[in-house]
Amino acid sequence: MTSRFRLSVILSFLTLLPACVSTDTDEGLQWGTARGLDYPDQRQLVTWGQFHDVEITLEFEEEVFPEVVYPRRRGNAEVFRFGERHEVEFRNTVVYVEDQAYEGRAGYGDSARVAPPDRRELTVFLPRLDSWTFRFWGIPITVEHNGWWKPVILRDRTYGEDKVDRNRLTFPGRNRRSRRVARNERIVERPLKREELQVGPHRIILDPVKLHLDVNNRRVPLRDGLSIEINARGRVTYAF
Repeated sequence: MTSRFRLSVILSFLTLLPACVSTDTDEGLQWGTARGLDYPDQRQLVTWGQFHDVEITLEFEEEVFPEVVYPRRRGNAEVFRFGERHEVEFRNTVVYVEDQAYEGRAGYGDSARVAPPDRRELTVFLPRLDSWTFRFWGIPITVEHNGWWKPVILRDRTYGEDKVDRNRLTFPGRNRRSRRVARNERIVERPLKREELQVGPHRIILDPVKLHLDVNNRRVPLRDGLSIEINARGRVTYAF
């Protein structure tokens, strides 16, 4: 096999490769001791599947297997019942659990100026008594409540634009007009741009660029040893 023929085969193969492969990633967030969300006292969490644009995960006392769930109508709402413990209601872009509305990025479905998030996840837990603690990027967050309640987290994530690293490779042909060009485009990942949690009536917004949290409209700097408490009235306190 001549060198010119081998080069021709390689160029033909390169033209068949996809121009760009892009995946979402949370790389770059290095603080804390964990990535994303962590629930120290969780039991069995089961991801049931995608309903509308929301991925639903539910907590059970023992392991269960997802089954096909059909909605039923309740006025203008669609209601999905999962076993005997959980019920999720959809009214347009708003999700309701235990009569609490979970909107995520508030009103995004009603305004063309606010883009919807790239990924939405709803996690519904079994009832807890009084306070409940979870970890968000390694930061312990305690939510206080008076009496029994069912913790629910709606997680919205928005990612930045694709950034492609392109290398232009030119190979000489028989003459100037027959030069072949192959583009080697490195696989890239979209960085996390914004992350928002709604925990009951409380909102937690992460800015991974400026390295701070907004908790119920209070600015909280991200530092080592950070812990956050939200009392039953929504007042936010934090310590390092």
